[in-house]
Amino acid sequence: MQQGTDIRHAAIRTGVLTIAMILIVTLPSCIGAIGSKIRGITHPPTYGTVLAEVLVGDYSEITVDVADTLIARYRPEELIVLEYHVTESLLTNLSAHQRAQYYLRSFGLSLFIDGNSVSGDNIHVFSREGTTAFSREVDRSTKKYQAVVNRELRLIPPVTIDLHAVRSGPILDYEVDVVPVIELSGDPLRLRIALVEDPVFIPQTSGDSLVNRMVVREMIGAENGFEVVFESNRFHIAGQIDIRQIEARIHDFLSRRVNLNPDTIDDPSYLRSLMAALQQYSRIDPERIRLVAFVQRETDRAVLQAAVIDLRP
Repeated sequence: MQQGTDIRHAAIRTGVLTIAMILIVTLPSCIGAIGSKIRGITHPPTYGTVLAEVLVGDYSEITVDVADTLIARYRPEELIVLEYHVTESLLTNLSAHQRAQYYLRSFGLSLFIDGNSVSGDNIHVFSREGTTAFSREVDRSTKKYQAVVNRELRLIPPVTIDLHAVRSGPILDYEVDVVPVIELSGDPLRLRIALVEDPVFIPQTSGDSLVNRMVVREMIGAENGFEVVFESNRFHIAGQIDIRQIEARIHDFLSRRVNLNPDTIDDPSYLRSLMAALQQYSRIDPERIRLVAFVQRETDRAVLQAAVIDLRP
């Protein structure tokens, strides 16, 4: 009886060792072949941070509501939401337009999760906010995007991002380190850094203010960001951001869009009001600044990992 038990135990040990050897031999090649996020198999590592990018445009109030709901349901280390204002909003800027063109989407309702659009994400409901149809559509859309976010949260990022930043008045000094977890030598990667103001308030005629969350004021390094080239298994970049220079670029962009030429605007009072508005919305409150860094693969626009640092007091 004891001999039979020993034989069974030996067989079990042999089977376990065989499976272990198969995993040891095949697992590295499998992991190396996957160029995107990979599932944890052996032991749970640190999971990634999901990035949601919202192109705020025509009929975008539903997208903004969905984005705000997602922000409330996740911790910042789980989900980062960026808003790019791309139409006639006074919160628009060149970076937002370039980002919309990068995704090759018409200005309108668009929300991307880790660089990918969700099937059927273009929702056009013409009923006003607060109606039953609007609420149902927001709830339906939120559940759809939340399912995608939850799926992405179960994946392991192929890179890690270490983001540091210090603010002194309008000056920000930042450093970013990117380290690959798997072999990525064949993938063209870009590091993109977004200067974000959160929140931004827009006064309404009713006396209330419209609250905008995580508004991208500028993409540091312009539309292409920074090429990620690993040296000694690491990519490092450091730089400085002057908020005053960004404000000047925003003001110049807005001025050119509305053509602030006295010869083209007959009403002097309207011209003064418009100039004051442009000055107001070009300003960035340094007490509401966040910095977001993310690594994006250019072949399919997949965002491999993201990180955020809150510089608000």
